[in-house]
This record gives sequence, C-alpha cells and structure tokens, in this order.
Amino acid sequence: MGKIRNRHKLLLYTVVSTVSLCIAGVWGCVAVSMSPSTPADGYAGMEGEYISVRDLNIHTFTGGVEHDDRIPVVFIHGFAATFYCWRFNAEPLTVDRPVFAPDLPGFGLSDKPRDYDYSLDSYADFIAAYMDEMGVERAVLVGNSMGGGIAMRTEVRHPDRVAGLVLIDALGYFKNEFYFYKALSMYPLAEIIMSLNNRPVMTMILKTRVYVDDAYVTDEVVDSFMVVNETENGRRAPVWVLRAMDPHPTIPADEIKRVSAPTLVIWGEEDRILPVRHAELFSRDIEHAETIIIPDVGHVPMEERGDEVNELIETFMDDLS
Repeated sequence: MGKIRNRHKLLLYTVVSTVSLCIAGVWGCVAVSMSPSTPADGYAGMEGEYISVRDLNIHTFTGGVEHDDRIPVVFIHGFAATFYCWRFNAEPLTVDRPVFAPDLPGFGLSDKPRDYDYSLDSYADFIAAYMDEMGVERAVLVGNSMGGGIAMRTEVRHPDRVAGLVLIDALGYFKNEFYFYKALSMYPLAEIIMSLNNRPVMTMILKTRVYVDDAYVTDEVVDSFMVVNETENGRRAPVWVLRAMDPHPTIPADEIKRVSAPTLVIWGEEDRILPVRHAELFSRDIEHAETIIIPDVGHVPMEERGDEVNELIETFMDDLS
C-alpha cells in the first residue's frame, strides 16, 4: 500500500507541476520577449573571475584575500542557484577576512559537462579541490539548501579542511515534497519543464517558493537565473544533478551525526521548500549545534535578512578564533 500511495503522490506532483508550468510557459511565450540585462560573463553588481578546477572552468567570486591572518569563508550556493545569492554577504565579509564563492559545476556560469559526477559526495570533493586551487587550507563553509548538504559532506569527507559549518536552510532530511523533484528528473517531463524555464516561470517560482517578500524578486535576481540558460547545457544540467541524487536529495541521519565541526544552523521560519522543523532535526543530530530561527523569511534568509545573517556568521567565526 505504501508504494502505491507513493506512486499516486508522484503522479499527482507530475500532473500538477506539468500543468502549472505549461500554463506559465504559454504565458511567457506570448509575452514580449525579454533578454537578461545582466551580461553573460557575470551578475549585476557582483564581479567574478574564471579559474580551472579539475579541468573545469569555474566562475568564482573572490575577495578579502589580503586578510590572510583570518579564517576564510567559502560560500556554497544551492540547487539551480549561483554565487549571486550571496550578494548581501560575500562583499561585506571581505572587509576583514578572505571570502570565496564558486558557481558549482552544473550551475551558474561554470562548466556543465554531461559526464560529470553530480552527487553530493562528488561536490564535496570539488569543494576540497576548489580550496586547493584558491590556496585555502581550512575554512568555514557556509551553505544554503543543497549547498548546506555539500558543506556537511565536505566536513565528513575532508574534516581537516573545515573549521566550522554554517547551515542555512540546509538540505538533509527527507520530506514528502521531494516527490516533486523526483518528477522533475523523469524523462520526458524534465525536458518539457526545462524548455519552459522562462522569465514568467522563474518569477512565479521565486515568489511562491523561495522568498516571503516579493520585493526581493527584482529584475537583477531573475536575470541571474536567466543568463544560465544561455550557457552550454544550462537547461540540462539541473536535471542531471537531480538524477545523480536519485531517489531523493537527502543525507541519511547517521551520516549527519558524523558531523563534528562547530556548527551554526540558521533557518527561515517561513521556508516553503525545506520546513523549519528540519532545523530541530539538525540540532538533535549534530552535537553542540547552535540553532537560530529567523521569523518572516523564507528559504534564503541570507538574502532577506542579509545584515542579520552576516552578524551571526561573524559572531560564530569570532568564537572559533
């Protein structure tokens, strides 16, 4: 019976997601065509550079490297995001410490090869290799959503490289809504949905799922997603990432319990993607983890409450010194 219910859930999510996105896609097709105003080599107001990591061309933000006596920060974005999600955090923290923020392989303006291993463990190994390339021996890893899951896996696989973790609405535990992401990884549904990924669709997703305050869904924010569609495999790579995490994008609780680095958990109380109850689970399973719940914000509190999150990160890192 359980398997039958799960299949019914998957079918329901498949139908609802397809119909919703097809409607939005048609709207986008009949609307006036709008090209991203952001140039294809960067994001509005946030400069990047390109480096080679394991033979991949990686787009990255770097700053504050002159403060080599301070513990560096490595920001890790989430699924389908870019380092632009750290626009309120990366630059301010460069005032007194080195800050690094890559576009992960498969996302942003970094390479998106078809034959890459897009599993969480492979991403964890990528972060270690990225730190090698940037000359970073140890750092505090700050990860949002899938980036939080990558940060945890990096700490477990490369504990000597991680001074601490800041997990912001982080991927970890299972929830029923992951059947929606399962549907998105299925042929031919995935290809249909990704072909309809236009400005109206992205705007709808951001307003209904990601942010609580619509004021943050600016043209520049939508542009940061749209420019990715112009890159090679930009519409295909997110599907490959989901398939690499089959059957669900989760981390077993016994693996989460292996995290030993000092950990700060930050969560938006109104998160519609990863529910706030998951913050309590991280507090339960990671020894000595500190948890902060921020009211009236959604899945990306580092954007909706940038100054507050920066202060929390700074205080956490000062305590490590």
